[in-house]
Amino acid sequence: MYGSLLAASGTGLTMGVLNRDRRRGVDVATSVFGDLAGAAGDIKIEVAGQQHLWSHRPAVFFINHQSALIDLLVTSRLLRDGFTFVAKKEIAQVPVIGQLFRMADVAFLDRADPAKAIAALQPAVDRLRAGTSVVISPEGTRSVTPAVGPFKKGGFHLAMQAGVPIVAIVIRNAGEIMWRDAKIAQSGTIDVTVHPPIPTDGWRRDDLDAAVAKVQQLYVDTLEDWPTARPPESGPPREPRSRAAAIRAGQNRPTPIDVAGKS
Repeated sequence: MYGSLLAASGTGLTMGVLNRDRRRGVDVATSVFGDLAGAAGDIKIEVAGQQHLWSHRPAVFFINHQSALIDLLVTSRLLRDGFTFVAKKEIAQVPVIGQLFRMADVAFLDRADPAKAIAALQPAVDRLRAGTSVVISPEGTRSVTPAVGPFKKGGFHLAMQAGVPIVAIVIRNAGEIMWRDAKIAQSGTIDVTVHPPIPTDGWRRDDLDAAVAKVQQLYVDTLEDWPTARPPESGPPREPRSRAAAIRAGQNRPTPIDVAGKS
């Protein structure tokens, strides 16, 4: 996995230098890593809702965070290009990874100082306004269990300030492939659900608590009621068991959740 990252980064760096285009180099690196790491590690990705990855760009893409490299693999494979990350500032000090993230215009946040964290979002806001999407973990750190951790407001502030939608990417079993602090990835299949974009138009600061609670619950519901291909049933449709199921079932046209609780 680490070898694939270095190889992809070298390819991207070369392309960026040859084309005198840093963004092009980053896009090549992410695309190559997504393909190379998956092939080398025999890791497959099954995606439900893939159309939502491209329906609204730029966007703030949320991912639940269990395994740093597997999360990077999933986002690289799914998003392909035109995105960067928001990460905790400690990653900037990690050898090789830190340097690569700086090259990719990653915004590093100081979680110990909320005032600095909000200020540090400005470069990410600028990237979004320039057309580059941003990936962020709303949990802020890797979970120690497969359960969803408490969501922080940074990603919501980011989307609101830039005026772009939030797209929730739910990863079910990244930890089974490569748990936190593991050095070697296992072969297998990663399950991913991508929800419809959640518009942030008209949001205010006092809306964020409700938005955080609703999107966090969307992750919880999705993991508890994972979408699967079910055969058509006869008779009237049954009531969905959760908000996530309701979103998927609504006349085959999922409706984004707004902060007022309507769908």
